[in-house]
Amino acid sequence: MRAGVLPILLAYSLSKRNEDIVVYYEDREIALDVDTIINMVDYPTKYSIFISKDSADKDRYLYNLYDLFADKADKNLSGNRIANILTCMQRWYRGLPQVTKNIRKGNEYISNERILKALPKLKNVMQRMDVNAYEVIFEILPNICGYEDYDKTVEFLSVLKTKLNGYMDWLLQKVTEVTRDIFRLDGKDDMIHTLKAWYEKQSDVAKHGLYNTSISGFMSCIGDIDTYDEYSVVQKIMKIVTEVHADSWNDDTYNEYVDKLQQLKNDIEAIGSENRKGSCVLSFTGKNGEVIQKYYDPVDSDEGTMFRNIIEDQLESFSDLDVNVRVAILLEMIEKVMRKEE
Repeated sequence: MRAGVLPILLAYSLSKRNEDIVVYYEDREIALDVDTIINMVDYPTKYSIFISKDSADKDRYLYNLYDLFADKADKNLSGNRIANILTCMQRWYRGLPQVTKNIRKGNEYISNERILKALPKLKNVMQRMDVNAYEVIFEILPNICGYEDYDKTVEFLSVLKTKLNGYMDWLLQKVTEVTRDIFRLDGKDDMIHTLKAWYEKQSDVAKHGLYNTSISGFMSCIGDIDTYDEYSVVQKIMKIVTEVHADSWNDDTYNEYVDKLQQLKNDIEAIGSENRKGSCVLSFTGKNGEVIQKYYDPVDSDEGTMFRNIIEDQLESFSDLDVNVRVAILLEMIEKVMRKEE
């Protein structure tokens, strides 16, 4: 009552309307709440109200959109059903893996040109915060879908949503199959058994040598497989080979992965026992009691000069420590470096 009777009368009048009501502050759509009603009375020239005409087509359109995108877990929704629908759509889209939102080109999974054309426009709308819900739902979405008919718009969005929801699983299945094909000795085994069989045929120095991150990481990954969940394993391999997590790939990463994986396989198979006869062997028991044995090549005195000098200086600075302490700490650091490479 402190704000006067006008806000109460305005709120009462709006509550009696069954149509969808949209409030604009200048040209920006805002939520209809108590503060908005009071401000509308205080600054009437800055606000405008749009009341959508009743329409069976519009009502069915809104109902179908809500049914398509609403989730039982959706919370913190306003009383405006149009804004609620847009909120649900944006929450769905933002919850997709980045790899799905990175789609730009057609592939075996998504070849529909209308969908491919719609994706960048949909991404722009779904990731923006400053959009007018009414405009998006009734104007922008039908335009993106390429239909003036609301029913056809919903049908198109349903197909698009199904495609995007399944893209990550399709990609993982495709990568799993190509990984198996690159390493398989015959066409019978699944990816896990194929990788294990290939690993067993590699030389001891290939399995336990210190190499670049890709080789050491890949061999450790295969050697440590303790599951038959192909998607879990292949995602680790995808990260090792491309240095990009599976859910952050883009359209070009798959071909990059295939090329790099084939080259990685060739490089590992070229590591034989004969060409590593001059290698040094580092063998010790790690902190968890595991026996660690690795092959490595000695380096020339001019390689890593600064690194070597820093270590030598630090060893001299802490010469008062027992030899056992210094060696134990150095081995702990060596183990940490090797674990990180894996």
